[in-house]
Amino acid sequence: MRTSWSEIYKKLSPELRLILLCSNIETRDANRRQIKLLISGNVNWPDFTRLVLRHRLYPIVYRYFKKLAHPGVPDDVMTNLSQFDKENIYKTLKMLTEFQTLLKSFDEGGITAVPIKGFPLAYQLFGDITLRTSRDLDILISPVDVDRSMKILERKGYVCNQSLNGAFSLKRWMKFNKHLEYQNHHLGICVELHWRLNCHCMDLPQDIIRGNMQLVRMLDYSVKIFGRESLLLYLVIHGAAHGWFRLKWLLDIDTMIRKGDFCWDKLYQLANHLELRTVVNQTLILVRTFFGTPLPDDVTQSARMDTRAHCLANMALHLITDEDNQPSNTKPLIEKCQLFYRQKLYECSLLRTQNKLSFISCVFSPSVEDLELLPLPEKLYFIYYIISPLTWIYRSTFKVMLSLFQGCDSDTL
Repeated sequence: MRTSWSEIYKKLSPELRLILLCSNIETRDANRRQIKLLISGNVNWPDFTRLVLRHRLYPIVYRYFKKLAHPGVPDDVMTNLSQFDKENIYKTLKMLTEFQTLLKSFDEGGITAVPIKGFPLAYQLFGDITLRTSRDLDILISPVDVDRSMKILERKGYVCNQSLNGAFSLKRWMKFNKHLEYQNHHLGICVELHWRLNCHCMDLPQDIIRGNMQLVRMLDYSVKIFGRESLLLYLVIHGAAHGWFRLKWLLDIDTMIRKGDFCWDKLYQLANHLELRTVVNQTLILVRTFFGTPLPDDVTQSARMDTRAHCLANMALHLITDEDNQPSNTKPLIEKCQLFYRQKLYECSLLRTQNKLSFISCVFSPSVEDLELLPLPEKLYFIYYIISPLTWIYRSTFKVMLSLFQGCDSDTL
């Protein structure tokens, strides 16, 4: 029997419902009475603060609270949210300045660099680059430009977080990975250099992206960005791959749909071509559940008839609500184990048959860590295929045990 999504919404904590209502710019004025009732009710404000930070929705929620000026919101909550909002504004403006500098260097080097998500997405969605949080600068380049792009970043004071020894090591890394991470310790800025848009074996080819780009003028600077349908599809596979760990990702989808400046037929044509229709339907079920997103009748019918999409949506929804039930570092070990099992079951269910084969292939392929552990000449490369499954099991087991005993609310997603 299928889950009643309206019933699940009613069972969400008052803290999470308040966050959802306040973060939806399009509907919150219509829901002002309900928002005020929740604020005046039995909100657990420490839990509210933890959740609004975890889901990275605090810039929108804080600024709405300022506008609402409700006396029921404690002063210490407003003070904390104000501090986080100021830090986000400072970081975003610093990243924007650095991105403009890097983009100029890439242009001078004949490299087309395209931002992924980040402040360009915030500008598209909200007209304000500081209303959406970003951990780092995600930049998409062509695979043939990776080596030159690395040199540009290194000249700008960035240091690669991955240990790569020579062209052979870089070649192997590029084959089985999608990006390199660079850190500028002086600026406190991280850059992820992407040559592939692959999330949990769901791939959005570069030729589709680059054949459907648009130019946007942002703060007197022109930036090439993803076309609307390809951007929406990338947001779908990115959020789905991470189990919709941050509800800000669903808010992105909701806002894009409400703006309506894309073509549903083109979106589904692209999703069908890449065999991602079920993941799109999963997303629509979740966004309708959490934000009440209006959908065309034929789109609603498509999602309703997709049994696998309902299963995936149900798994993701329960992962979100289980995580929100209490901080991960306070959960008993047995609950952490159960949550870990549900996460891995979701990840496995998300993969189609051919994707599962690709995932297994990656497990049995040598990693950079293997190359560092046992440096071998290229003619003995076959030996890595013997040791890589063993090292993968060891590293995975270590990470699992560390997360279970310490608890983690990853800041990397």
